[in-house]
Amino acid sequence: MVIVGIPNADITDIKIELKKRHCERTNYPWWDYYNYLTQMCVNQAIGRVIRDKNDYGAIILIDERYRSDWHRNECSKTVSPWMLMLQERPEECETVNRLC
Repeated sequence: MVIVGIPNADITDIKIELKKRHCERTNYPWWDYYNYLTQMCVNQAIGRVIRDKNDYGAIILIDERYRSDWHRNECSKTVSPWMLMLQERPEECETVNRLC
């Protein structure tokens, strides 16, 4: 599976707008909630690749933001220990090629 970018929730959706207003009224950081929503979408996609302990697959996240500790730590705990930054370790591309 290849995910290019981070899937953002539609901020014009009425449910999102209501949650934003609630966050503003209660002084809860709106972007924390919004980032949580977007990362939940990524984790749901990852869950479609790895469904069982015997499953294997390559999940390629193409976005500069995955260099940040926050985004990597918020990924599914099943895959986060196995995450590689291929730009820093191009030799690992061969590992991905063998999986595919």
